[in-house]
Amino acid sequence: MRVVTMALMDASFYLTGLLVIVFALTSYYFVPLAYVAALGLLYMFVLLFLSIPLKLNWSSNLYGHLFRRFVGFLFFLLLIYAVCFYMVGFERADGSLPNFAEAIYFSVTTFTTLQYGEYRPLAWAKPLAALESLMSIMAFVPFFAAYGWLYCQHRLWPKSLEHQMLPKDLKVTYDDAFGVWREIEDERTKAQQGRLEARLKAFPCARCGADSPKIEKIFDIVGRTTPLPQFIVHCSCGQISKPSTNAFMAVWRWKMLNKRQQAKKDRAEPDA
Repeated sequence: MRVVTMALMDASFYLTGLLVIVFALTSYYFVPLAYVAALGLLYMFVLLFLSIPLKLNWSSNLYGHLFRRFVGFLFFLLLIYAVCFYMVGFERADGSLPNFAEAIYFSVTTFTTLQYGEYRPLAWAKPLAALESLMSIMAFVPFFAAYGWLYCQHRLWPKSLEHQMLPKDLKVTYDDAFGVWREIEDERTKAQQGRLEARLKAFPCARCGADSPKIEKIFDIVGRTTPLPQFIVHCSCGQISKPSTNAFMAVWRWKMLNKRQQAKKDRAEPDA
């Protein structure tokens, strides 16, 4: 159930982001859409905040993922407000119209509440500037940082689900061929591998043509207090997908990798 909740929140986050882009770009024709885009950004921020305890309860190693998403959201916010200001209207101090690069600069100075007086929003854009400044306060005031940490601390379980699901007798060994850590094979790991390959079918290898590449669980243990389970798809020819946090994503990455390689082969054949 928690996995479904996280997936729904992530889907809602990205879907809202797409709608925000559409609203910002069309605000030139209907000004109130700029404010709908601003409300969408606020909703994305709330989703981002609520996802913190869910993801850290799942795995304490996801703090890096959350940090990257937060930084990415800040850049996205600055860009969307710049588009809205450019569409809705702002001007230089002398009354002339600025370009989009200046709109980005105006968005940054509004977010940081610096405002040197070089630009001024037009009538419709004044509340928009106020909304952006308010969002900066929500994001950076120390009270928010302290409250966010306390909120997560009180909602964290003693152990993440990742730690609870790890076998008590977990033993890993380093694979020099692929450069990964994998669990030492026994009857339990063989049974898990069989169930995994029966449930998922990987795309044939574009390099050597093998029909049955292997889907396998590996562990990231470098610099971590708890081994992080990940999944890869690899072939005996040495081709390997990027590690993913679930098997479905690993299969999808393998499929995309091989489709790109096949497309390169198809383009090279006529030249040959």
